[in-house]
Amino acid sequence: MRGIVKAVLAAVAALAVLVPPAVAQAASLQEVTGFGANPSGLRMHLYVPDRVASRPALLVAVHYCTGSGPAFYSGTEFAS
Repeated sequence: MRGIVKAVLAAVAALAVLVPPAVAQAASLQEVTGFGANPSGLRMHLYVPDRVASRPALLVAVHYCTGSGPAFYSGTEFAS
């Protein structure tokens, strides 16, 4: 039984490496407003791909001092 489980896990791992993930087509960067008191006028943006796992990982990306979320998003590989 363990041999079968190992073979299935190896096949799943091989497929995960060989099959490239689909590019998110409809998903886009969205501005989040109303996230609490905001005396300094901060802006927050959120991107959620088209397909999300049931318990997805969370990535927080902070841009440089004079930049913006949209500039960081379009100037890196996050958009693709």
